[in-house]
Amino acid sequence: MKLELHGVSKKYSDHNVEALKEVNLGIEAGDFIAICGPSGCGKSTLLNIIGLIDKPSLGTVSFGGADINALTDEGLTRLRGQRVGFVFQFFNLLSTLTVEENVALPLEIASSNKGHAASMTEGDLRKKVMETLERVGIAKRASFYPSQLSGGEMQRAAIARAVIHSPEILVADEPTGNLDSESGKVVLELLKQLNERDGQTIIMATHSAEASGYAGRVIVMIDGKIVSEAGSGIGASSSENVKPSPSADNVDLESRDVKPVSGDV
Repeated sequence: MKLELHGVSKKYSDHNVEALKEVNLGIEAGDFIAICGPSGCGKSTLLNIIGLIDKPSLGTVSFGGADINALTDEGLTRLRGQRVGFVFQFFNLLSTLTVEENVALPLEIASSNKGHAASMTEGDLRKKVMETLERVGIAKRASFYPSQLSGGEMQRAAIARAVIHSPEILVADEPTGNLDSESGKVVLELLKQLNERDGQTIIMATHSAEASGYAGRVIVMIDGKIVSEAGSGIGASSSENVKPSPSADNVDLESRDVKPVSGDV
């Protein structure tokens, strides 16, 4: 798997806002990338394009050799469902379903759409769900409802749901933003474990310098542009034309070898 963005810009004409400006980025299988920057810098828009939720206004996006711009909306939805997993700040678990039922949803949807799970028996599906819950450490909570879980347990359930179908990319948007520091650390350790043990490619947007320390590559954005990158993780040099910007002179990412940005990074 390789995902490449070349000269990607995104403009929302109804608000006359250019959220991304000529972004170049290469993502290799096994990368763990943290995207940092102040609110409004373009992190969420970039995640939406990486996660195949949106298309660029200008530029090209290639996912495993497929030109995203050439896909229909239906084709984009199908590709996203098969190859991308999502983790959100507010968990997005269905309150009327148990943890086991929430985690099984992607496979059940794939089965109903005659996807890769179409041939799975009910027993095979349950075995897959329980194995995934074991991986994230909450197998004993399988029969619980979201309201019976702690915030950290809900996020781990959400991560299990996101990886149950073995996506090529896991997109995490502020995954610790709604957690206390201890629960956040557990979630970040889990993401790092998924990356190092299973080779899961992870793209994470975060305001937290501490959270970014778990990633192998740290990308800093300001005003819709990538202004700097640091890290020595897998594929750390695959981003193209990423150079420190004068506007990033005050960016501080703790132990990262990059000059910090003023503001909430």
